[in-house]
Amino acid sequence: MAVFLKQETTPIALVPRLVIIVILCLTLYQYDQRIFFVYALFIYLIVSYLIKFLLIPGSTFTGVSLMRQDKYEEAISFIEKDIHYFTERAWIDKFRFVLMISTSSRSFREISLCNKAYCLLQMERVKECTALYESVLAQYPGNVVARSQLNTINIVTRSVKG
Repeated sequence: MAVFLKQETTPIALVPRLVIIVILCLTLYQYDQRIFFVYALFIYLIVSYLIKFLLIPGSTFTGVSLMRQDKYEEAISFIEKDIHYFTERAWIDKFRFVLMISTSSRSFREISLCNKAYCLLQMERVKECTALYESVLAQYPGNVVARSQLNTINIVTRSVKG
């Protein structure tokens, strides 16, 4: 399985999570001093998962599931829906830090583009894959997944030719 299925985390993004948990703890402490922390964590988890399921389309979960099953051709159609969804709703990615308390350093659109490129690579559509990874790097210059995958493709391509 590809590394980029997991999101890279920015340490500073943990701050809002901690702030929300502290606020919940302070609020709930006055109602039950014994297990207020458990209540706070429980509420935090429920709210964060609800928000994710409301803002992230089902195609995201289906696409990743198909990738894990090595059904790359099928996964691409779901991933393309994600790319379209997050392109039209750029505000979700822009404010994911606050809306979903996301600690990812990469946007959902960026991850979806990399997932599509990975599927293309697994289907041996190397030219399309390379073009897509180059496009990802043009849009997101700090994307280490696209950079490392392109380096790997270049190394393999050179060794096959040589």
